[in-house]
Amino acid sequence: MKIDTSHSRPHCAALAMLLVCLLASLTGCASSTRAQMGLATQARKGVAMWATREEGRINEVTRQYTDRRRELDAAFDTDVRQRAATGAAIDAGWVIESRKAYAVGVEALTRAEAAAKQSAQTAKANAAATDALLVKLQSLQTARLGLETFIPDLIFPNSDLLLSKGATDEQP
Repeated sequence: MKIDTSHSRPHCAALAMLLVCLLASLTGCASSTRAQMGLATQARKGVAMWATREEGRINEVTRQYTDRRRELDAAFDTDVRQRAATGAAIDAGWVIESRKAYAVGVEALTRAEAAAKQSAQTAKANAAATDALLVKLQSLQTARLGLETFIPDLIFPNSDLLLSKGATDEQP
């Protein structure tokens, strides 16, 4: 029985050419991957600044709405004092209506504060999610860099044909 091997030579040549192209592409990618890793690191620093800013925003919202509540209290007190100073009667009807208006103001401030805090909390959660994704990206880039440096080193040990780790085109 005779085996037909006429197709194996072109197949081997194509496979060898594919392997050479793969190796050639891997040798130049390490510097690109290192640059991407640096960008991811800088992006994480920016996200950390964003999260810090949102935490500060939550504290600022609390301070602002505490001040607004004090202003509302002071306005109510001032209204009562002016009414008493001018000799106007502070009857039950006026007290009830003033209390209702005061309660509406307090409720409006409480809702606005809660909405502002929720907005800042959402932004803070978005920053945390973005940072988590950047951490995953960095781990993938680290694995990629390991592959990009391992395979050429395995095939071409101590070779001057490839740029050394960390070398640039200007400074080999």
